[in-house]
Amino acid sequence: MPVHRYRFPPQETEFRGGEDVHAVGGAKLGRVEDISIREGWVDIKKRRDAADLDPEALFAFSEISTSVLADALLRLGEYVADYGLESGRALSSGARPSHPAQTAHPRPATPGRGWTCSWH
Repeated sequence: MPVHRYRFPPQETEFRGGEDVHAVGGAKLGRVEDISIREGWVDIKKRRDAADLDPEALFAFSEISTSVLADALLRLGEYVADYGLESGRALSSGARPSHPAQTAHPRPATPGRGWTCSWH
């Protein structure tokens, strides 16, 4: 599978390497092989079916099992039933996800027009 190097302007990102990444719209792109935030480049080992795709931006998603989501929604519902929505009380740890993997946040690397690609 090909590895493409993309350059990007200075920005904050949580990519550190090893993340499965998707293009805008959700198409699976590949995996972050290496990254230099200081130098502004990321190497993506692309999937065969994405070899010709050059994305505007990258996103990494953590998949969460339906049972974890169901448990979190149940805890949230119990909290709302006990305290209401307007109580002013902060969510207790029992109502919040207890494991970082239970929190789904896309982690964008948004290069905009400064995004360039080179074979590597």
